[in-house]
Amino acid sequence: MKAEAKSLRFLGEGKKLTVPFFQRTYVWDEDNWKELLNSFDNIDEKPFLGSMILKNITKALGPEEKMIIDGQQRLTTITILAKA
Repeated sequence: MKAEAKSLRFLGEGKKLTVPFFQRTYVWDEDNWKELLNSFDNIDEKPFLGSMILKNITKALGPEEKMIIDGQQRLTTITILAKA
């Protein structure tokens, strides 16, 4: 496995993200959202998003698909914020 820094731009590129059955349900609350939003407001430091592990799923047809192994709570929150 190769770890590398990536932009979150892939969220807007039409790639399909799937949450595997073994992931817990979405549980972040207002305190978690505020902490994440405040990290974006700090101009002195880049926001820390922690690790996010995505696994490429190979399919013959259809859009590129990635399975979320780690970082589901953060990715879900960022997606909700972007849609809002």
